[in-house]
Amino acid sequence: MPYCSYHPDYETNLRCSRCEKYICPKELVPTPVGARCPECARVRRVPTFDVRTGHFVRAGAAALGAGVGLGLVWGFFMPVFRGIPFVPWLVALGVAYLVGESVSLSVNRKRGPQLAAIAGAAVAVAFAVSAVVWGMMQGWGAMTGLRLQF
Repeated sequence: MPYCSYHPDYETNLRCSRCEKYICPKELVPTPVGARCPECARVRRVPTFDVRTGHFVRAGAAALGAGVGLGLVWGFFMPVFRGIPFVPWLVALGVAYLVGESVSLSVNRKRGPQLAAIAGAAVAVAFAVSAVVWGMMQGWGAMTGLRLQF
């Protein structure tokens, strides 16, 4: 009995429909014209998930810019809505959505777990920036004697 071209210890009678190599079920790639070996099937990654180093650099820059910018806006306007139930959570979700969209647009809608981690880190940066801005506003109010109601 013949052996697989890719796994020499595996017996098989299955052949590629194009090049006639023996292939085992592990290497079989189903196609509309029959079973093919990986070379004949031209297996490659889906372009949406093919993320390269340049994409990570662009995603990082977009994430940092969006995180700092949205954090500033969040810090200035969040005290206004502090007493209204659920609004802080909705604003946080909106910030997360906008950061994710900015990362996605910067890399031409590519996807991957590393890009999601970059966006998540940018949301944490936005939260930290908003906390610093809010703290500075509280400190400014204490220094000037003005009482800020948040």
